[in-house]
Amino acid sequence: MAYVCDKPAGSCEKCPHYRYDEDKGRMACWAEKDGPLPSPGEKIRIIRMEGEPEYAGRTGIVKHIDDAGQIHGTWGGCALIPDTDEYEIISVSRVEEVRKIVDSLNAWINYVETLNECAYSDSILEKAYRALEKIYDEMPF
Repeated sequence: MAYVCDKPAGSCEKCPHYRYDEDKGRMACWAEKDGPLPSPGEKIRIIRMEGEPEYAGRTGIVKHIDDAGQIHGTWGGCALIPDTDEYEIISVSRVEEVRKIVDSLNAWINYVETLNECAYSDSILEKAYRALEKIYDEMPF
């Protein structure tokens, strides 16, 4: 079954699926060819990036999609071009992934806090809190 764009009618000029089609010599909707675009915060795996073979296999988090429909993220300096490059959306969103990490860190912090007798527990807690702050600073929202 073909992908159908979920953008409201008349909003094509602002849609990343709406780009110049060299074969047709005009602007056209690429929604069927592109398929669904990832949303900011989603994790993707690059299958193939034209002209950048070292990007194959990299994963990253989508930061934003620009007006030209290029996908920018944490996999490196190059943006993905949906009608040229190949990628797959990894089902677990970055938010869910980070929540699991944060929950694990919080459980670990709670355990370390019970070790009042340990001389090094304060330095461990300080490192854990810094790690949590870094995770929150890197969130895409």
